[in-house]
Amino acid sequence: TGTNPNIEVASNDILGYWAYIPRYAYEVQRRDAVDKPVDSQDFNIIFQTANEKNTPIATLSTGTNHQDYRTVNQNNRTYIANSNNTTWATHPAFSWLDSNGNGEELNGLWVGKYETTGKITAPTVKPNQHANISEYIGEFYTAAKHIGVYDPNNAGGNNVTGTDGTTLSASGNWNSLHNLSTATSHMLKNSEWGAITYLAHSAYGAGINDSYTRKTNVNKNGALPDSGFDADGTASNYGITGCGPYSAGSTGSYSDGTPLDENTIESPTACSTTNTERSYNGNLGLLSSTTNTIYGLYDLSGGASEYVAGNYTTSTTQTSGSTTYFSTKATEPYVDLYKRDDGFNSKPSWSSGSSASRYNYDVCTFGTCGGSSTYETNTQQSVSGNYQSWGGSGSGFVNSSAPWFGRGGYSSSGNASPFYTDRNGGSYNTHSGFRSALLARPSGQ
Repeated sequence: TGTNPNIEVASNDILGYWAYIPRYAYEVQRRDAVDKPVDSQDFNIIFQTANEKNTPIATLSTGTNHQDYRTVNQNNRTYIANSNNTTWATHPAFSWLDSNGNGEELNGLWVGKYETTGKITAPTVKPNQHANISEYIGEFYTAAKHIGVYDPNNAGGNNVTGTDGTTLSASGNWNSLHNLSTATSHMLKNSEWGAITYLAHSAYGAGINDSYTRKTNVNKNGALPDSGFDADGTASNYGITGCGPYSAGSTGSYSDGTPLDENTIESPTACSTTNTERSYNGNLGLLSSTTNTIYGLYDLSGGASEYVAGNYTTSTTQTSGSTTYFSTKATEPYVDLYKRDDGFNSKPSWSSGSSASRYNYDVCTFGTCGGSSTYETNTQQSVSGNYQSWGGSGSGFVNSSAPWFGRGGYSSSGNASPFYTDRNGGSYNTHSGFRSALLARPSGQ
């Protein structure tokens, strides 16, 4: 804009919108899955800096005695929220550590305000567009890391060849697709999804009692007719980024938006031609933001179901699953691993779960699942059904046959919410997209 700060930046010149998630400690809801579940409630949060590394935390500057969950008697269940013996921990998403504990503590991370849009070889993060959908998870993973500068440690994903002939490599050097100078990028991890969700359900977000989080008020996003296409020309009828509900409190889908295709990928009336308030900056659109303001993150409920980098694995160091869907293995800290050696895919003796997609919740501890909005936000101590996350939303956990997490639900699923958890094999789906995150740190460090 030169020296004139009043010149409006055209939408075509913007590649992405991002929101900052600052480092925080939170009051742990359940130390492990053996603990009884708690009712849905707002999370208590205290913001931190990276030099505050006590995880878990025995004392905080609140004048309250906080017990360390590792030392509290296992028979003492009084430490949960709303008691006088609570326990706190730094959210795990802000510890960028590999399997050996090497890495760094983060002050925070930047997250795409919307589901990733644009072509798979030219990803953007913008409202009023189709989410990029119907790709293998390995292609999503590769596209996400090409947004930022080259990180030689981030190996993983599939090579991607787009309809424009451009190729993105799962390994090897590359230029930042968003012209960034230092920030690396990656596919949003399962733990990072949890960090967003917990912050949204606190005094700093929309809160558990707001219309955004109620199952009866979940934003479903406008579903375009079957003739709708994303920027790569893939048919989709599962929503436009940034759209609000049909009306306040409604979970019904609607289909009166301007049709989009690979040639017309964006429109200010993409959400609705009859009610502009459904767009991201309208009164209804703001209901789909994590803060109910334009400053929050959108699309965490409904729209496309979002693949995240969370993988059940038989390895102790890298991802497992179909090499067609994810050809080059990924390692921590770029993906959250749920390892067979930690007990996943083995039913606990006390569990009532009938399959690994249910009883794997019961294996969870804070060390393996903490902060991910999985076992901490279940309505049952032992998950025995498909809709036992807070708000009655989806409760499927990764397993050997479906090793990748999906979050949020999609627009035609009546149980969509930020607490929604599902598992997938990694193949393409017309209702599955992804979200990206940035770390403002030198590449490779």
